[in-house]
Amino acid sequence: MLNDNTLKYYNASELWSGDAAPEQKLLLDKVLSMLPEDIESILDVGCGNGVITNQLPNDKHVCGLDISDEALKYVDRDTKVGSIDKLPFDDDAFDLLLSTDTIEHLSIDIYRNGLNEMQRVARKYIMIAAPYMEDLELAKAKCSECGCEYHINWHLRSLDIKKIVDEIGTKKFSLCSIGFSGDSWPFYCDAVDKVDRIANNNFHIWDRAVCPLCSSSETVKQGIEAIGGLDKLRKECFNENLRMNSNYMPTRNEMLLLFKAKNCHSGWNDGFDKDKLFFYIKTDKRENEKIDSKARLMHKGCYDIAIGSNYNSRLDTKKFSIHPYIIDNENINWGSIQLIDDRLARRYIKKNESPNHAVFIIPEFTKDGFNITISYKDCSEVPLTLQVYDKNDSYIRLGDLECKNDSMWKTSVFSVPPNIDCLDEGYIFDLVCYNEEIEPTYYIDKILIDGSYILENTLNELCDKEFADDMYKFYELELNEAMLSDTIIHVEGINDAKGFGLLFENIVVNLDKYKIDDGLFETHIYKWVFNDPYFNEAINASKIYNNDMKSKVYKLFQNNFDYNLLKEVCNKGLIGNRVLASSINDKSKTIIDLLHELRNKELEEKEKIQSELQIMIRMLKDLNKINSNYEIILKEFEEKEKMQSELHAMIKMLDDLNRINSNYEIVSKEYRDRIATLNEELSLSRVEIKDLKDKIAELDLRMSDFIYQIKEKDSDIKRMKETIEKLNNRKLCDFIFKKGEQA
Repeated sequence: MLNDNTLKYYNASELWSGDAAPEQKLLLDKVLSMLPEDIESILDVGCGNGVITNQLPNDKHVCGLDISDEALKYVDRDTKVGSIDKLPFDDDAFDLLLSTDTIEHLSIDIYRNGLNEMQRVARKYIMIAAPYMEDLELAKAKCSECGCEYHINWHLRSLDIKKIVDEIGTKKFSLCSIGFSGDSWPFYCDAVDKVDRIANNNFHIWDRAVCPLCSSSETVKQGIEAIGGLDKLRKECFNENLRMNSNYMPTRNEMLLLFKAKNCHSGWNDGFDKDKLFFYIKTDKRENEKIDSKARLMHKGCYDIAIGSNYNSRLDTKKFSIHPYIIDNENINWGSIQLIDDRLARRYIKKNESPNHAVFIIPEFTKDGFNITISYKDCSEVPLTLQVYDKNDSYIRLGDLECKNDSMWKTSVFSVPPNIDCLDEGYIFDLVCYNEEIEPTYYIDKILIDGSYILENTLNELCDKEFADDMYKFYELELNEAMLSDTIIHVEGINDAKGFGLLFENIVVNLDKYKIDDGLFETHIYKWVFNDPYFNEAINASKIYNNDMKSKVYKLFQNNFDYNLLKEVCNKGLIGNRVLASSINDKSKTIIDLLHELRNKELEEKEKIQSELQIMIRMLKDLNKINSNYEIILKEFEEKEKMQSELHAMIKMLDDLNRINSNYEIVSKEYRDRIATLNEELSLSRVEIKDLKDKIAELDLRMSDFIYQIKEKDSDIKRMKETIEKLNNRKLCDFIFKKGEQA
């Protein structure tokens, strides 16, 4: 049942009015790429403001359902107000039921009933997107009004593939496809962060957080200062975790699961052997045209970098990353990926006005010294220097790449000294050219750590299959330890690849697609997904891993029960498989007893750590009290110092004021004397002005007389002109009359 606060939260306009977040756009791309082709109708359950719904294909009948009237205002398709646990539709009403980022918000009853309702209404498919293996503590806020601790997005459960399959994998539906989206989760250390919260109220802060109990948006603010040792402890815990679990930590935070009704017709992925792993390429089907392609498999160590891979690059650095990478942006001198001598490499090339640096990051996997090997093609006579960053010593120079300009592929090995004081990002390496006049030419394809290697081989094509409008090319892969390391596949000779994927136990794992160049694509195999409980059961049941387990147990006897190997076997689950242990030889009981003893020791150590943690928490609380008193005394001392400083300033100001007053008296007397002199000059000027005014008045009178005389003269001249004109006329008449008389 939804309470008033829940409805108030989901009907808040500010929750839905924003633009789509970057992770939502990535999820949309993955949803569109995984939509089945044989569907005509889609119901988007919990559609929100239609970020996904509005972009679904226009040729499909799409309906969006949500409990929020406010959210549905932004949906452009058909809409329906309703709850996932009571869908207002008939059985088998839609070909596909879609739910993105919804089920992690549901309470227990609504969650279970909602999944049952989805199976009732779906005719062919169910697609669910949810956060993958989320640690809910990462985004926990605390209400400052009622003290409730809650997830800022109201997530109520952490999910993996197996948990959802256990709920939906019924007689009607079975899992058929998996996809992953988003970025990696940030690193979290439970013990350290709990201490941080107790000591500093260091909860997550988000300005749109709303308390589910009292609906307050006020959250407890973070502490002013972190306890000094916590950051260091967090980093040490991360490094230890990195050394123990780097192969199994997810690098995607969103999963998409597609379930298919068992009565649906067979698809392109039916008919393959189980317990085997297949890689496929999806392309457009072309009539009477054979697609010749080359697929190349590349296995690398955890901390190696394949430079010719987009998967191994980021635009900026990241704290506590579990993977190595290069920084590839407009300010870093890594060129684009090129195929050089059948090797994928990048050229060291100066960009814009950037400094001469090419940066790559290796996680801080050890405090001991180690070797780093760079594979490159030497086309330069200018040296390239490798250096590593230390917080105390800045960059430490490790050596130069050989520069003979002989166009040969070479490797240079550099020794990294122990106890480098790294930043939280890890080891920051930099390839730099100190010659600013000549640009060097190096093509770099691999960076290897501690003598490891990158294993490359060409995959042999298994078969082709046509389905609908697509062609699928299949390759069989060997399911082994190398496959579960970092694995990259490059594909050449295809103008366009619609998708890549893995097929295991008739389940498709949709892989990310990166285009490098025309006819050149790559993808990355998610090594960590096989550690999900769903796949783990299938892998542990396969003969390959049973045989591998046997060899490791035999190795225990040969190496006098090596502790690390014993622990590895323990982690593989040998304790829970007594049948396997007893089939090895008579000494299996000894091994099991040792494993039990090891586990008991670990439990004792865990209890000891928890006890020490409680003591540490009490000490931190006492330290907080001391810190509070210290801060009060410090504040009073600071106020006293401030008052003394202000007093000295005032005394200095008084001295300055006295000097100013003395100068003022002198200037004031000079000013008064000057005023008196100016007044005298002004009096004389007034007399002169009066005389000038009198003279002007006299001149004005004389001017008036002159004007009057001029006017009289003008009148006289006018009369004279008239007289002259009359005389002239008279003469003319006299002349005419005289001429007349003569005639």
